[in-house]
Amino acid sequence: MALAERNAHYLELQDRVEFRKGDLLAPFDGPAFHGQVDLLVCNPPYISSRKVDTMPREIIGHEPRLAFDGGPFGNRIVARLIREAPRFLRNGECLAFEVGLGQGSALMKRLSADKRYSWLRPIEDEAGAVWAIVDGGFRFLLCTSHSPGGSQGWHGQLHDCRHGGYRRGGIDREPRLSAERKIPARQLAAWCDALG
Repeated sequence: MALAERNAHYLELQDRVEFRKGDLLAPFDGPAFHGQVDLLVCNPPYISSRKVDTMPREIIGHEPRLAFDGGPFGNRIVARLIREAPRFLRNGECLAFEVGLGQGSALMKRLSADKRYSWLRPIEDEAGAVWAIVDGGFRFLLCTSHSPGGSQGWHGQLHDCRHGGYRRGGIDREPRLSAERKIPARQLAAWCDALG
């Protein structure tokens, strides 16, 4: 949390950000947040307990096990998020979360069966694997990630969530906008502000 607070100061967002610590959405479970959230983003642990034990030390050596371990099937926290998020979101607003390799299609089916999620969108990597899922009425979603090994810098993907998105009944993919260069954090923050 200290690192997140330092980042907020670095980006000059300290007056617009409040930090709370707790179990998933528990710190926000009250009338002030119920039905009031426009955007809920989560990067949950999604690796199965068994696989965490086999991960390279350079990956797991810098974070607590809790940051990686998603339970026996890697979906314990994601399942809770799917169950709890609608209580917080305004009607038609956005939930976005990262998923593990191979989990995307099963989670899309699960979400499609839940009437509380009506505008679903898988976000895919260059190989077509789903790495994040979005549900909601946001016009655009900016996704960023760092290349493995850092050889190609940051990638930015701007997704039009209202046109060409996944809706019950079909998937239509649109071209991605990607940048094969490092994008400064301040520029990413400015893009997010510009997109509303």
